[in-house]
Amino acid sequence: MVKGAGNRAGDGFDGAVAGSVVATYMHGPCLARNPELADLLLSKVVGELAPLDLPEVDLLRRERLSAR
Repeated sequence: MVKGAGNRAGDGFDGAVAGSVVATYMHGPCLARNPELADLLLSKVVGELAPLDLPEVDLLRRERLSAR
């Protein structure tokens, strides 16, 4: 996790990953808002994913994360 509230005040951590199990207590569209998590889950099914060169998407994501 890069940034978030977490389950305990001020720690910013939530969830766990162990092998093919991903656990979190997240509200909302978790895969749409966390493309790295979506990529992780997809790669578990189809294998390694080729990187996408989408500078516009990267810029929008950085702007959203810096606004918090």
